[in-house]
Amino acid sequence: MRVDIYSDFTLKDILRSYSSIQFSECIRDAGDIQLSFTDSEVYRNISVTEDVLVVGNNAYLAENKHKTESKDLRKYEITGRHITSILSWRCVKGFEVPVGETYEDACIRLVQGNFISPEDTRRKIDCLEVRKNNLSAKNTVKRIYEANDCLSILKFISKLGGFGFQLEYDIQGKKLVFCCVPVSDRSSTVIF
Repeated sequence: MRVDIYSDFTLKDILRSYSSIQFSECIRDAGDIQLSFTDSEVYRNISVTEDVLVVGNNAYLAENKHKTESKDLRKYEITGRHITSILSWRCVKGFEVPVGETYEDACIRLVQGNFISPEDTRRKIDCLEVRKNNLSAKNTVKRIYEANDCLSILKFISKLGGFGFQLEYDIQGKKLVFCCVPVSDRSSTVIF
């Protein structure tokens, strides 16, 4: 499995050889990645908090770089979180979901109001948009969420709606796409 390194939706480098890779995918949270390798050129070229590591269909923000040296070997490590973690960058004073609104619409409204068209335009993320999947679960009780970051509120709402959410890294469209996604119970296939 190769790791593509992007900067501003442009391919910057490809890492085909690495010592180890561990990454997690989450449907209601931000997964993480830990990548170890020996290529010093790639290590020098990675910009923390600006570059994105793409593994399969998942994209992770490069958040930390570490270098370990011994007399025989130099080892480099990049760690980070899934781009969904961007949704934790905005805190809100509170958020209300009225009776009758679908949970998906509430999630979209939260993202639009804090990332796409916020009152303070300095908080806007230009390349972010939403895609609606028409999930029909509706809120039956007025819900008011206390001050928190958007990612935490999205986790509460999506769990009530019985779906997950993700932030996709659309390379061709040069955008981030927020969408709610249906989930299924796969617990019967888990082997302990």
